[in-house]
Amino acid sequence: MASQVVASESFGISLQMRAREVNDSGNVEIRYVGSCRELMRNPNGGYTPIHDNFNYLSIPAVFIRVPPQVLLIPEWHQRYLNSMLCLRLNLEDAPLRATVAEHISSFALQHQAVSLFGGYFMTVELNFFHNIFRDEGSSNPITSLSDRDLAPNGGASRSAIIRLMEKGSFVASKSDDQELGMCSICLEEFASSNGAEELLRMDCSHVYHRACILPWLQKSNTCPACRRQVD
Repeated sequence: MASQVVASESFGISLQMRAREVNDSGNVEIRYVGSCRELMRNPNGGYTPIHDNFNYLSIPAVFIRVPPQVLLIPEWHQRYLNSMLCLRLNLEDAPLRATVAEHISSFALQHQAVSLFGGYFMTVELNFFHNIFRDEGSSNPITSLSDRDLAPNGGASRSAIIRLMEKGSFVASKSDDQELGMCSICLEEFASSNGAEELLRMDCSHVYHRACILPWLQKSNTCPACRRQVD
């Protein structure tokens, strides 16, 4: 299996592409993934990651099948993939859409050229990364970058999820058990297992384990308890 990783800091994305050989057809499956990295300013003026690559969004987005007759001629193959990707990728930024399409089609052509079976099945993780910079001792972000909005399958938009993470994240200990109760998603008491857990307080004041509520928000833009919309 061949693989390649391409990153673009200017666009705030990275692509992880993998391909394996199959008979006489080209297939591309693309998934959108979101990562959030929190960095704390250190005394030297630099930044140290405190939460690195926390994935909070992962959805199937695009599937493209390249007809066998198109695979036979590289120019047709690349033109077909580029046009289909530019048409179907859910990216509002036209230069970004063209850049992503070019990387994917180039990798597909490289793999197909050496394939013994004449085809390929390719998976692509299109990772949108978001940096949150904080001053030491402060819970408020001072800068955030690469906030590209995605609202898949009725879920909350990326900007809404990031805002909730920035505003509502906190750590609770065992002493907070009686006040907070339990997470209504997993039905477990807060902080009952390891003494300290990362929680997320919604705008409606309902509290959940961060690991429980973020996957929920991928599919729904409402609070599980009161159904208030996440804006």
